[in-house]
Amino acid sequence: MKKFYLFYPLLAVAGFIIWWKLSETKEIQFGANEVAKQQSFLIIVYGFVITLLGVLIGACYRELQSMKDKGQTHIGSLKEFFKSIFTSIDLWMGLFGAPIVYALLWKSLDGGSVAGLTIIALQNGFCCTIITSNLMKKSST
Repeated sequence: MKKFYLFYPLLAVAGFIIWWKLSETKEIQFGANEVAKQQSFLIIVYGFVITLLGVLIGACYRELQSMKDKGQTHIGSLKEFFKSIFTSIDLWMGLFGAPIVYALLWKSLDGGSVAGLTIIALQNGFCCTIITSNLMKKSST
């Protein structure tokens, strides 16, 4: 198992490089009277960080749903709860799929505010595992 610890950061770097190549800044207009402006790199990074936050929230939600489906009504130990989240396959699938989902999201945005980007990025992060699973199913058929 220890042999793979170097593999995970390499996958994260590869995901970041793919995200970087797919997401590019472009001029965005916010209406007929607005002047086109360049989105800053910090806005792009902000959106990706919010997407990652959505992935984490989604993993927490799905873990709680799983516990509820098993009939549990309380969390016994918060330490064990968060340990199970950070070691869950669901979270890691979402983290590795997040660069692709965010790059597709960024390419599809035609304009909007930081608040709009926050909501859309959080939502897509929350559903990142589902989105990437559907992408993989479509590409394998």
